[in-house]
Amino acid sequence: RRRVFVIILCAVMGIVLFGFMLWHLNLIRLGTTSNEVAKWNGLRSYLKHVRLHGEEEAEREEAAQTLASLRNIYNQGLFRNMKQVFWHSDLDKLPDPPAPSKKQDADGAASEPAGKAAGSDSQPKKKKEGKKQK
Repeated sequence: RRRVFVIILCAVMGIVLFGFMLWHLNLIRLGTTSNEVAKWNGLRSYLKHVRLHGEEEAEREEAAQTLASLRNIYNQGLFRNMKQVFWHSDLDKLPDPPAPSKKQDADGAASEPAGKAAGSDSQPKKKKEGKKQK
């Protein structure tokens, strides 16, 4: 019984993850993020509403022209979008990591200056100022 439950659970999770992967491949195809998809859909919906139910003819015509001219400038087509996501060209231009400084040991931890004991305060203690009461 336990084995059957695990197999069913894995199958359901596999289907869900496959759908999740397809959704993200679609986002890459469109050259957008999920937030942008929601905003584009809201804008299109508004423009369609104005085009159909606008009060003046000029307003309806302007909405129709705007709706027809909407274009995502980041969508470069399926293959270029895929290339940009999976083989990003800017990765070749990343700077080299900085060399460790002389004060760092091999583990990358900064070493204490000579004369300082571990756990000692690095700032001198302030003397209490004020008048003594008798």
